[in-house]
Amino acid sequence: MSVAEPLQPVESAPAEGGRPHLELVPSVPALDDPAANEEVDESEVVPASEEVDLLRTYVRQIGNGRLLTAQEEALLAKRKDAGDMAAKARLIECNNHLTQVVARDGAAPREVVLPLVLMVAPLAPHVAEELWARLGHADTLTYESFPVADPSLLVDDTIEVPVQVNGKVRTRITVPAGADAAEQERLARADSRTAALLEGKEVRKVIVVPGRTVNFVLG
Repeated sequence: MSVAEPLQPVESAPAEGGRPHLELVPSVPALDDPAANEEVDESEVVPASEEVDLLRTYVRQIGNGRLLTAQEEALLAKRKDAGDMAAKARLIECNNHLTQVVARDGAAPREVVLPLVLMVAPLAPHVAEELWARLGHADTLTYESFPVADPSLLVDDTIEVPVQVNGKVRTRITVPAGADAAEQERLARADSRTAALLEGKEVRKVIVVPGRTVNFVLG
């Protein structure tokens, strides 16, 4: 795979009454250059764990004056699109919840709205700036610190687990996030709907995958 040439010095036109000066501009492959028309293998996938390294490589290559290959551009775009979609989905989810809060209480908590606007900024900078101004700020949000997640709030205390009977989901129960197989089975048997399904039946086997499912195999 060929690589574009590094930055080349080019003499610019002199400013009025001034002297010409040198500018560094990237050398772009010609249209008949095979590298410019190289097909990208869309089957290649960049693991999420390599995303940061890939972005760092991107910045380093731009700083060194090397243009990315078509393949590198496609991989970066694919990863960026996936990240953007996930971020947008979470922001919309938060906004929908705030809409319900406003309908109930008449206003949304400022300590939630401000971080939300800051998180919108990378995706919709002009909208975020407008919202930031409407929230009473005279200065741009560009230099504000980006919100940092509290790891303790990212852990669910409880999870919902499906309960199956002979492989078919019949109900769902809520269990502690760290519940082991025995505790999960106990909670499933204590559930009223599960108990009704098992009443008078012979349980030949119980298959428990902690945090995933409980399956009662009846005889």
